[in-house]
Amino acid sequence: MQELKKIELKKITNKTEKQILHLLNEKEKCHVGEIVKELSLSAIKGPQVIGSLLEKGFIKHPEQSSRLQLNVNLI
Repeated sequence: MQELKKIELKKITNKTEKQILHLLNEKEKCHVGEIVKELSLSAIKGPQVIGSLLEKGFIKHPEQSSRLQLNVNLI
């Protein structure tokens, strides 16, 4: 099993990205809708920020699931 990259949460400058990473760290796995609702994000901004985190490799869809989880270790 590959070791996950370590990311310092305090170095993430985008507040919404930081909130999403923190939420996934607490809950382990969430659907996009759960994240948007829990953090009171707009239907446009939520998926945009989630897409950005997916592109950066910070989060992933495990096992072809519709749920999201961290793809990094937060320190």
